[in-house]
Parts: sequence; structure tokens; C-alpha cells
Amino acid sequence: MSNKQILAAIVSIGDEILNGTTINTNASWISTQLQPLGISIHEVIAISDNAQHITSCLESYLNRVQLIVITGGLGPTKDDITKKTLCTLFGSELVFDQDIYNRLKETFEKRNIPFTENNRDQAMYPNNCRVLPNALGTAQGMWFDRNGTIVVSLPGVPFEMKGLMTDQVIPLIRQTFTLPVILNRYFMTSGISESYLARQLESVEDKLPDYIGLAYLPSPAVVKLRLTAQGRPVSEMEEMLNRLSAEVSGILGSGIYAFEPVLLEEHIGKLLKESGKTLSIAESCTGGKLSHKITSVPGSSAYFPGSMVTYSYAIKTSHLQVPEEVLQTYGAVSQETIEYMLDGALRQFGSDYAIAISGIAGPDGGTPEKPVGTVWIGVAGNGDRFIKKHFFNKNREINIEYACMFALHELRLLLSKHLAKPAQ
Repeated sequence: MSNKQILAAIVSIGDEILNGTTINTNASWISTQLQPLGISIHEVIAISDNAQHITSCLESYLNRVQLIVITGGLGPTKDDITKKTLCTLFGSELVFDQDIYNRLKETFEKRNIPFTENNRDQAMYPNNCRVLPNALGTAQGMWFDRNGTIVVSLPGVPFEMKGLMTDQVIPLIRQTFTLPVILNRYFMTSGISESYLARQLESVEDKLPDYIGLAYLPSPAVVKLRLTAQGRPVSEMEEMLNRLSAEVSGILGSGIYAFEPVLLEEHIGKLLKESGKTLSIAESCTGGKLSHKITSVPGSSAYFPGSMVTYSYAIKTSHLQVPEEVLQTYGAVSQETIEYMLDGALRQFGSDYAIAISGIAGPDGGTPEKPVGTVWIGVAGNGDRFIKKHFFNKNREINIEYACMFALHELRLLLSKHLAKPAQ
């Protein structure tokens, strides 16, 4: 299928998205997967579990876009009506698939879950679609070709949707469409604000040719920069991207920690693993979230022996040996307490490096001297330590996330001093 420009619409189905019960992360993730393929997102919409609404929405897109990706409404309950609605819209009839039925039944038996008639319905699929096997769940995906428009229907459960997109949908998209050539260059930065980056890179942006764009993709403590080129011969685009990349690297220097999209915790894990060093954590106001970020990286057991969530004074004293007089004199949210927390983590876990965090996440607990959002972060190792006070926000979730990410950033700076090779 040849297209000069491939337009896509992303349709999220579910009342829970519309009423705010569920955050629609699926649409944004799908967009990030389609953009590198050269597919332009024409529209993103969330609609209710209503057959008429689904039908009218899809009919409005069929003659305007080349790809429609739908998520949601494929479960076994009565409000999951996407499959039946698509069957009616595309003049199909539901047929029973014995192989899918057998796999479903086997899955339920392994999990010791009763297999009901509702679950049997999940082995019924339109006779004019390509069924996309779901290795991570019970609702299979569907691929329709409707007069040159591809309609893909996927489960709403995020990890199931992502598995199907990665393993099935994207390979089929590559086979089906003649995709334009798009070249990207990435710069992962930490500890630098988006506005500061923009000022630093004004000279680069001022001379970008019309076929190259520079995108700023910010998140707490991390900004991903992306140079994107399209519409010219590959050799011309590569030459210009290489020239611009060298200029960006020269301006930002050590502010860049990687030249590919990689999480900060993954980058830190790689540094620790390659050097044979270990990391421990003592955290208070973040409640274990930083430890979760570290252990979410596969293979983290090689460099992360453990952590402590020391919320109370008593536990800080008994487990990290923070003296009671330090806590009474300076409080838990203080440089002095962080000093002892770092020493305690290094000692208890025998690690090479440690992070300590203590703060006031909110919404209450603040004082004029230590308002909500005050967080002390310390990193230590190899004879060095760095401790800094931060002032974040009045929102508890934001404070916890920022504390975790700035702790990772500050550890990156310390590891860069001891371990890191220049980003390549």
C-alpha cells in the first residue's frame, strides 16, 4: 500500500476514560510508536462504550485516514461491545475459533480460574478480520482492511496492548504500507530545564533546514531532545543530522547522558553493572518509589543489594543509626540526618554507592522554615558525597516523583565523575 502521507487516528473506547477513572496512557504510547514509522497522527479521541458512538466515529475516519488504531472494549463483560460493533460495521459474522478456545481454557485452568460462557465468547471473532494472537491476555487483537483503510482493534489493558503493538501490529504496518524514511537523533539530558536548553540551543534552531525539526520532550529532571529529518535523500539527511548532532553535543556536553531513548535508571544501572559496583538506598518521603524505579530495570539484582524505607524517627535510629539527638535538634528533613542515612545505607548493605532522601511530601507537615516540597537528597560513594536541599511543589505525587528523579540525576553526576565514559 503506497501513500505519500500516512494519516492515523487513535480511538480509545471506555466510559472509565471519559469519567476520569482511568488515565488514557494508551493513546500517547501508541503515538510514540507510530511517529518513528513516519505515520502522522491525524486525531486522538476517547469515546464511550456505545455501539452508535463507535460506529459513527469510525465511519467518519474511514475515508480520511489510512490507519485507525482502537483500544478497549474487548473484554468478556456486557459493556465490552467493540467486537460486535465492528462485526456489524464491516458486514461480518462472528465465527468460533477452536484454537483460541483451547488456549483460553488452558490459560484459565493453569490459573485455577473458572471458565464461564462469557469467556467462551472471547473465542468468537469476525470472519473477515485477521486475528492477532494475544500472548499476554485473553482478548485477541483484530486487523481489518476496509477499502484501503486498516482498522486495528486492541485490548485496553496497557501491557496487553503494548505486547500486541510490538509483536504483531508494527510488523504488519511495515509490511502493509510504504513508509517514508524518517531519521532521528536523540539526546537524553538530566538536571537541565527545558527553558535553559532552549536558550542554549537557539543558535542551532535558528539554522535548522525546513526538513529537520527539533523537539523538546520534558519529564521530571529529564528532557529528551529529538532531531527529526524527513523528506530528503537519506545521505543528505544523515550528513546534516551528523553535523547538527555534533553541534548540540558540543553545547550541552556532560548534560547529555545518552544518545538513545533510555531511562535515567537504566543508564545508571548500566554504569553500575559494567563497573561491578553496587548501590543501596535509604529513603523516607519517597516511600520506596526510588527503589521501585531501580528494580524495574531487568538485571538490577546484579548491582542493587537492597534498600530501607525509614519513615519514622525510631526506624531511622535503630536501622540507620541516626542519633536521636540529631533528629531532635535538626529534624528528619535536614542535611545532618541525610549524612547519617547515607552512612547507614553504605554500612548496612556494604554497597559502593548510596542514595538518601528525606523530605516533606505534603499535603501537610510543612512549617515556615521547612515548607511542603522541601526535600534533602544525598548521594555518596568512593570517598565522595554530595548533599543538596531542593524545593519542589505543594503536590505530594509531584514531590515524590521529582525527589526520585533528582536523586537519580545527582547519582549520575557522582557516577560520571568515577565511572562514566563519555556518552556515545
